[in-house]
Amino acid sequence: MPWPLVIHPILHSRHGVHPEASWTVVSYELARTEAIAKALAKGTYDVLILDEAHYLKTIDSRRTRAVFGGGENRTFEPLGARAGAILALTGTPLPNRPREAYTLARGMCFDAIDWQSEEAFRERFNPSVRGERVDPISGRTIVYNDERTGRHSELQNRLRGNFMVRHLKREVMPQLHMPAYDIIQLEETGPVKQALAAERLLDIDPEQLEGADFAAMGHIAVVRRQMGIALAPQVANYVHMLIDGGEEKLVVFAWHIEVLDILERLLAKHGVIRIDGSTSATQKASKVRQFAKDRSKQVCIGNLLSLGTGTDGLQEVAWHALIAEPDWVAGNNEQAFDRLDRGGQTRRVQGDIFVAPNSFAEKILASALRKNQITHKSLDRRI
Repeated sequence: MPWPLVIHPILHSRHGVHPEASWTVVSYELARTEAIAKALAKGTYDVLILDEAHYLKTIDSRRTRAVFGGGENRTFEPLGARAGAILALTGTPLPNRPREAYTLARGMCFDAIDWQSEEAFRERFNPSVRGERVDPISGRTIVYNDERTGRHSELQNRLRGNFMVRHLKREVMPQLHMPAYDIIQLEETGPVKQALAAERLLDIDPEQLEGADFAAMGHIAVVRRQMGIALAPQVANYVHMLIDGGEEKLVVFAWHIEVLDILERLLAKHGVIRIDGSTSATQKASKVRQFAKDRSKQVCIGNLLSLGTGTDGLQEVAWHALIAEPDWVAGNNEQAFDRLDRGGQTRRVQGDIFVAPNSFAEKILASALRKNQITHKSLDRRI
């Protein structure tokens, strides 16, 4: 490319598309807006780089269709069709289950899966059947989803043999120690008991939520928020204990704004840096540098997605991460811990996840262990 390079980041829709840029950088959310998508579709590109490509796991989402196409009455050509080559980057191509490999396989190398439909792919590698049963005590009809997996070695061969190059972190960075993880059960205080009672009233299996309606998901969201608020004071007390015991820098992840507000207030005396959805990329980089350099700032708190992805520099000063509200997608929890377990870390990372006994979150974490084994078989186990 001729020097100097013209690098054009599209941070807002009003920035538009630079017709002569050497590199154009755009978020998935902006790339799916009609005005930006139409402007991008007028150009041709040598290479399209998809960072955190697992965000495209849902085949009919607008962001996926903006990249790989699909759907009816399209007014612009997808980005993938305008590029000579595509590089998809992700450490978690299967955040939860084997069926999530379909969209990337179809978009990157459709012949790797013999041009199967999504339904045929699911039936082969990750079938599920919806059923109903009657609770003998309450008499209520409970809808459940019986999900199975299989042919893991075949799926790995199809991916690795055609388009996937995968390196495990400790293969390329052997200096990193294997992290230590711990699930910490907190006490059943009054607010926690109320949250557990609310969970029981929903009478659902949190693993079987695929296809749940908006009303059910709304009730679940309310209960999750209630549980997070109930646990937050105990999480803060745990952080107090660690700092009083001599730890200097801690990173705490949560999900809800209200939980972050409680943690920020209760941990204020230790000096808190906060990063959430309102923090811009420039501000986030500045706050991470401040956390690293200012010894009076001992706690960095943030949203699991905002702080837990695309953040670098925490590993230079911190080795202990705590998740106050675990995500129900196991890959997002792993991404959060990976902010510390990465190049530049000199100690063994400690990761703690807080749950209430017999809560939805505890059940989800137990199933995550099983799902991680399936992911390992589908992606990494030596065949």
